[in-house]
Amino acid sequence: MKKLTVFAMGLMCSALAGAEFSRIEGSFPFSLYKLDSGSVISAAGMNHPLTEADRIRVSDSGHLEADGKRIRIFGTNLSQIPSKESAPFYASYLASLGYNCIRFHHMDADWTNCFLRKEPSGKYVFNYDKLDDFDYFFCELKKCGIYADINLLTGRNYSSADGLPSAINRIDDWKSRHAYGFWDEKAADLQKEYARTLISHVNPYTGLSYAEDPAVAIIEINNENGMIMSYLNNSLAQYDESLLRGLEEKWNLWLAEKGCDYGSLSEEFNLSHPKGRYLIDADSEWQLERHQGAAADFKTRRDEMTVSIKKNGTAGWHIQADCTGLSISPDKIYTVEFTAKAAYGSSIYMTLMQNHEPWLQNGFTEDVELTSDWQKFTFVFEGCGPDDNMRLTFGGMGLSAGNTIRIKDVRLYEGGDIVNVRKGSDGSVRLPSYFEYSHAPDQYRNLVLNFLYDVEEDYWSGMKDFIKNDLGAQSLLMGTIAGCSTTGLMNMFDMIDAHAYWNHPVFPGVSWDRMNCYVDNTTLTRDAAGGTLTTIAATRVFGKPFSVTEYDHPYPNQFSAEMYPMLATFASFQDWDCIFTYCMSLPEGFPTGRERIGDFFSQGDNPVKSASAPLAARIFRNFMVAPAEKAVYVETDSSAERSSLYRNSRWMISDPSLYGGEKIIGIRHRTGIVYRDNGFRPSGDAVSVSETGDLAGELKKDFVTSGKGVFSDTGEIYWNAADGVYLAVNPSVTAEVMSRDSVLPAFPEEWNASGVVSPVSGTDDFISFISCRDGGSRLLFSASWGGNRNEALREYGTKATDVKYQALCRDDIRITARLHRSGSAMALGGSGVFRVNGSGTYVLREISPDGSLKSDLIQNGSNFTLRKDSGTLWYALTEQ
Repeated sequence: MKKLTVFAMGLMCSALAGAEFSRIEGSFPFSLYKLDSGSVISAAGMNHPLTEADRIRVSDSGHLEADGKRIRIFGTNLSQIPSKESAPFYASYLASLGYNCIRFHHMDADWTNCFLRKEPSGKYVFNYDKLDDFDYFFCELKKCGIYADINLLTGRNYSSADGLPSAINRIDDWKSRHAYGFWDEKAADLQKEYARTLISHVNPYTGLSYAEDPAVAIIEINNENGMIMSYLNNSLAQYDESLLRGLEEKWNLWLAEKGCDYGSLSEEFNLSHPKGRYLIDADSEWQLERHQGAAADFKTRRDEMTVSIKKNGTAGWHIQADCTGLSISPDKIYTVEFTAKAAYGSSIYMTLMQNHEPWLQNGFTEDVELTSDWQKFTFVFEGCGPDDNMRLTFGGMGLSAGNTIRIKDVRLYEGGDIVNVRKGSDGSVRLPSYFEYSHAPDQYRNLVLNFLYDVEEDYWSGMKDFIKNDLGAQSLLMGTIAGCSTTGLMNMFDMIDAHAYWNHPVFPGVSWDRMNCYVDNTTLTRDAAGGTLTTIAATRVFGKPFSVTEYDHPYPNQFSAEMYPMLATFASFQDWDCIFTYCMSLPEGFPTGRERIGDFFSQGDNPVKSASAPLAARIFRNFMVAPAEKAVYVETDSSAERSSLYRNSRWMISDPSLYGGEKIIGIRHRTGIVYRDNGFRPSGDAVSVSETGDLAGELKKDFVTSGKGVFSDTGEIYWNAADGVYLAVNPSVTAEVMSRDSVLPAFPEEWNASGVVSPVSGTDDFISFISCRDGGSRLLFSASWGGNRNEALREYGTKATDVKYQALCRDDIRITARLHRSGSAMALGGSGVFRVNGSGTYVLREISPDGSLKSDLIQNGSNFTLRKDSGTLWYALTEQ
């Protein structure tokens, strides 16, 4: 996860305009910090003090086990260390929420003030005072039955003060600096030094080092990073040639081992054609297209056009300038040149595409970064087609209201030089930049990535050997997440990991600029392919424990109450081993009960997320939802992986779709990867995706058809994206996410069995609902919304003073917040009617925020009504 800082962020939306919001009608404060570990709602009883018998290992079936029994991890992230005074309180609080593992994340970042302290010289040294606080907190967590997942390289900002070349200081992004350790020995040694100091340290409160303590469940080496990923996301563009010299030396040694040199490579991959006729010149005509309400003024004069964007559309292509009627041949090379600038920094694109149906972009496409100064751009590409009616398009201007784009001297002509292989001054082969790589033939691109694969493999195997053998760490070891590295490279570790965020914050300008950001205000239930859940399900490797160490539905999304009901039940259905939300932020000192949701990823301060945690923990950790009966997998191995590296993209490395995977299948069955090098195949009913016929097509159709939807192969889970309904129902669990206009399906007979709690119907708003067995009774969670008092939101793209939304917002818009001094966190209960099937009589009671059962009886019988203004998110249901 990227750097997280706590900030004051505004929320709340409605269709009403006017004075600033004070309180949504019926909403109420609901602070989880009052939760008593011995209360009826607390999940602390699921934990016990950890001993050597509780050391977590990998079973022969590829899952986690402790003390001879299978175990699941239900955790959250933490990037702070509480004081010794408050440590016992927070350890107990975290156990009460159902957590049995804390992922200690960004503990090396200077902004967290945890394990590293910056000296006046700029050098980082270990902060032993904070390490002592961590030792104490770790011990308290261990007493409460909570394991630790210790992250190593996460947020450290390397600099020359650490002994690295001064050129490292010129890399703006701290995350991009982490790539240096993949090929530079000194940078890798800094990572090892940090790991040795921490993992070999003996905790005085436990008497054990972190290498040997059974309460350290997992150690992660390098968060969201990889050599191939660093190349594909163009992080190396920030690197001075002096920093890349070591990587280029490795590149040439590697090529020599393959029998390659500049002469052989340039002969194979470099092309040159003489200059020929012009297709676009000063006399060519350009026209401007405007779509979906986008508005712009368009002026042309000889050899220059000006586009003044007045109003945005809903996509970048909704304003585009075209020159049409171009005849393109596949056996020729073409050069396009132009000069351009913008009133302010802007990204547009240039593409060659058909000027007729089906409008395919079968030429070339380039992103063009404009500044306020004139810049000349030149691109050379191979032809396509043949096609006598193509067009050159400047697009990407449809979301740039207020900007003015000027483009002049556009020329497109036959001929040019395509230099894929560049020669160094010493006759060596230069490692291509990402820009050069992206234009190279597939064979050369794959050659480059196979080299980077080997560099990355050396790094991971070296770090693994150091941590396991030199430091003697006995915990499970993970490298980084799937998507940031290949399946094969991560297969060398004990577990496969993934991260996912439903509608992650978007920063259109500067990365992590909280004054210019938005979150898409949509519900996961309506995603046409299952969104984050089916995406990460497809990345698991059968035979390895599977973990999701970061997951969230970021604030201020108005549907975030859906997170835990969907995550806990779907993860159980897919039979994952670990789920962690991102992230927990603990109040300084002790809580006051007036805490507010302070950031995109707030967990503990967001009542509709944290209040559902104790029930979600019970469901996931106690295996209350049955795993899928059938496994559908894609197959690959190291050879197939290496041959298709050029098809990878950043954040999607080893995407299962490369091997025929269809993530939609995860709604019906367990999905994942069979890595043939492992020699492991799922037991029981398991088939390759190639054996399922058009199952994916059938599921896609049913999933987005109102009233149809898809049932899991267990019959316990139903999901319909068209109706926005997600249900998980069996005798022990009822989990539901739906909107007031959603259509409930005809329930299977099993859902009407005696004692089964029905889904809530008749809701007047979005609802997130959980019922789960707890001994002889049931615990209930029901919520609609969570936010802060005195906050307001607006639609992204409107003026900062235009507080358009001031109460509950269910519109499908891009929501952004204005900084505001807001009040404490508030919640709104879920409303509607549910029943308990059968002839029994039941009693429903409210549960207070401290987890205690209220004595007053609310209702009895078998039919019950929930109110949004109930004052609580928790209930207890017992049979009379």
